[in-house]
Amino acid sequence: MDRGVTKSRDGDYQIAISDISKAIELDPKDSSNFRMRAWTNLYLGNYEAVYADAAMALKLNGLKDHGSYSVLSGYIALQKAGKAESARTFLNNWMKGADKSTWPTSIMRYLGGQLTSSELLNAATDTGDLTEAYTFMGEMALIHGEVSTAKRHFQWVRNNGIKTSVQYPLAVTELKKLSEPTGTIITFGGP
Repeated sequence: MDRGVTKSRDGDYQIAISDISKAIELDPKDSSNFRMRAWTNLYLGNYEAVYADAAMALKLNGLKDHGSYSVLSGYIALQKAGKAESARTFLNNWMKGADKSTWPTSIMRYLGGQLTSSELLNAATDTGDLTEAYTFMGEMALIHGEVSTAKRHFQWVRNNGIKTSVQYPLAVTELKKLSEPTGTIITFGGP
């Protein structure tokens, strides 16, 4: 999987997915492979694949070992696939067992409407947390059709974020999509 992670960080997402898929064939019980493939598919906009991998990672290992990040990718994927109610149910079911004192749970609470963006930013303790916070704030702005706000959040990540964070390429990819020539229609889920 190491090569898959490297390829994903380099922006070679298709090669990364292929490499991570090979790692899954070799060790189908390693939840981290499913989690990484979910994130890489999220960069590509393959929302059904994201949710399937996130759900498998959670089935294998629950919220242990960064499992909360599977919840986060699965939630965003469902939202962008136009399945808002399924996204809320998925998030709420996993939030019940989440440790409220951890950073990823703060993001989950933000996505679930339990924290404002200001409260989320105040909960961040370092630039890594801020990278994640601004990425998810941007995603939520996109989901709600607030394109200029989304761009501002993704620009923060591009300019200030931790490049090794799995959220960094998501923010940069979204920013590129938003910067496409006028006339390009960006939709998430619906007709």
